[in-house]
Amino acid sequence: MKPDLLSDVQIRRTASGPQRQRLYDGRGLYLEMTPSGGRWWRFKYRFGGKEKLLSMGVYPDTSLKMAREKRDAARTLLASEVDPGVARKAAKASRAGVALDNFEAVAREFHETRQSEWSEAHSRRWIERLEKDIFPYLGASALPAISAPLLLQALQRVEARGVRETVHSLQQACGQVFGTASRLVELSETRPRTCAAHSSRFSSRTWRPSPSREPLALLSRPLLTIGAAP
Repeated sequence: MKPDLLSDVQIRRTASGPQRQRLYDGRGLYLEMTPSGGRWWRFKYRFGGKEKLLSMGVYPDTSLKMAREKRDAARTLLASEVDPGVARKAAKASRAGVALDNFEAVAREFHETRQSEWSEAHSRRWIERLEKDIFPYLGASALPAISAPLLLQALQRVEARGVRETVHSLQQACGQVFGTASRLVELSETRPRTCAAHSSRFSSRTWRPSPSREPLALLSRPLLTIGAAP
């Protein structure tokens, strides 16, 4: 077994640079440092023949010792042929005790899975826009219950403020959420094992009926047609 490489002194002395950089510890754990000063623990692993990434917390709130403990726990799950990412989502759902298919729950899960791929600024703006303009109106609604008119009303509230750029960004964000949910529903119906490996939240038992296709059609329309809709 290779020894761990990082130390608290090394982390504190390493300054953020103009590009993202990684400080590798060992056995899949590393600290990702952003130009803006953010420091995120990541655990890289392989499951089912695919490379995956799991967030282990933010430094210094999550110390080096705590990050290593989380990594070791994840490796223990892997040794038992359990995907630690799927196990984490299932645990969160169990603790929350809320509906797993409402718009906010699905959007936040999508956001969590994309954080490692997006810039810190884009990740923050993406979720903040939904928290301000969509969650208060549609967040608690199950995706199958969200019709095109309901979604249109939410977007028109934003458009009334004269911020078309924000409306366009919200169109894209909502489209990502509905699109992801729709693809997972199709997987649950045609390839249940693949769907379960992708996310434990979207099993055929907890996801019925499929999200309406109406919002997807609305979100594919050009921005200028939103305000003109009857």
